[in-house]
Amino acid sequence: MLTGAGRLAFRAIIHVAGIDLFWRASEASIRGSVRSAMALAERHGYESIAFPVIGAGSGGFSEGPALVLMLEALEACAGPPQRGVGSSSQPAAGLS
Repeated sequence: MLTGAGRLAFRAIIHVAGIDLFWRASEASIRGSVRSAMALAERHGYESIAFPVIGAGSGGFSEGPALVLMLEALEACAGPPQRGVGSSSQPAAGLS
């Protein structure tokens, strides 16, 4: 789901549900969330995107394995925005 960013320094916020009906993350929910977010970002022409580690924390997935799944899903996306570790003073889209 895409919403406005309010007063944040983003053009939009992309919301994903990285958990299932039992509030637990799975490999499928993490990968699916990344694919959905990337599809929305591409559809709206965003050139950058920031992700938290989807599924970690309340989703019950360990941070390291969740990050590996996310990176694999990002690599599988066709034509994703340029990715890298760093910061920008005005990111184009955020993810919650």
